[in-house]
Amino acid sequence: MRRGRGGSRIVETVTGVAPNITLRLMPTGTSLVAGVPPPSRMLRADAEGRLEGAVPPGVCLARVNPARHDGWLTESVRVGDHDVLDLPLTSRSGEPITDLVISFADRAAEITGVLRHPDGTPEPAVLMIAFAADRRYWTAGSRRVRAVGPASDGRYEFAGLSPGEYLLAAVNEFDTTGGIAAELLAPLADVATRVSLARGERRELDFQIGGGNR
Repeated sequence: MRRGRGGSRIVETVTGVAPNITLRLMPTGTSLVAGVPPPSRMLRADAEGRLEGAVPPGVCLARVNPARHDGWLTESVRVGDHDVLDLPLTSRSGEPITDLVISFADRAAEITGVLRHPDGTPEPAVLMIAFAADRRYWTAGSRRVRAVGPASDGRYEFAGLSPGEYLLAAVNEFDTTGGIAAELLAPLADVATRVSLARGERRELDFQIGGGNR
């Protein structure tokens, strides 16, 4: 990770990666229509890896293109304690953004494990949910809210996770049509298993149906 350099809207990033990236700021509420890019502001890194440019006022989300480059993947785009890959960034006219930090990593964190019945047989018919402990990230399309169905041998995998605190739960019935709403996650938070992930960390957690993790 590299810190922001002094000055308006400037970010210092990993040498060799930064000159090839573009930061896209997209207004919230825009929809992605096939073949029609959403209205956005593009900031391209210069040869020294610095990003500088006017940020339109309003509320937007950030995206880094490409998200993966030469083995590096985008981990976060932070302004203060806000990761604006998942949380909206509010920009006010005439106010510079001086503390934006883009972080890259050579590998993402992941959680894997097996779901079993008390007799040891695998359970492939339930759904595993992994979601951020921080409720601010319970938003539509968040990278920090995932749902996967185990394979026939009961093994599940959450790959490509950003570091942080997550909650894991196995559920029998869960409607993910149209995304996972915050009101569906709230009752799970009280019974879910908390997992702390460092950058690039791989955790293995097996779950026993009706008996939690082990």
